[in-house]
Amino acid sequence: MPDLTFAEVGQILRLIQAIDASDVDLEWGDLRLRIRHGEPTVSNGDTTAAETKPTVAQANSEAKEAAVSEPQQTVSVDEAPAVPDHWIAVAAPMVGTFYRSPKPEEPPYVEAGDVVAAGDTVGLVEVMKLFTELKTEVAGKVARIDAADSALVEFGQPLIWIEPA
Repeated sequence: MPDLTFAEVGQILRLIQAIDASDVDLEWGDLRLRIRHGEPTVSNGDTTAAETKPTVAQANSEAKEAAVSEPQQTVSVDEAPAVPDHWIAVAAPMVGTFYRSPKPEEPPYVEAGDVVAAGDTVGLVEVMKLFTELKTEVAGKVARIDAADSALVEFGQPLIWIEPA
């Protein structure tokens, strides 16, 4: 299997999202990917269910529903109130899964209201079992967390908002 960098994985995922097709086959050396999405395919009167992959919006909706019993410290992107111009976003560097803590049994890196220094880790994004730390670019206070733990996130999506000190 070829060694892929995070940038290459991100490029592949962006290309697949940009293709307007229900079936995508990708071969690169020994690596073979088949991605199917969309409505079930109908053939000769028989309905064959195509493999479907949930969209980021569906996954965020499911994560939001699962988080209803938790204290509401996260806000769905669809419901997010306006953001003051001076807040700085910590955005997803790639399409993947957002995690608020280093391990499931450990507390989150940050909570709303926490004070952070520039360069502090505030979360993780995982793609294909590879984890990328999310770090703040500025010192300040965590103003809001817009992504639920274990939610699928899109490239560039604001996950955490920092109010600079």
